[in-house]
Amino acid sequence: KLGQKYLVTARIAKNSRFDLIPSTHKGAYADDFMVVQRVTLHKQTNLNVPGILTMHISNHSYNIE
Repeated sequence: KLGQKYLVTARIAKNSRFDLIPSTHKGAYADDFMVVQRVTLHKQTNLNVPGILTMHISNHSYNIE
């Protein structure tokens, strides 16, 4: 229902190989600032831990750090 660009994220969310980080936000919707703040916080903490990879999807390509 949301369109073609959301199909990749829906497949990743349903895949059992990936661990999902639970949300601490109460309610169904989060504003953009909260999402950006949470992503940057997790990127900073995960870059310091060896063995944890982060995947970014942009312009139909996957970037793994």
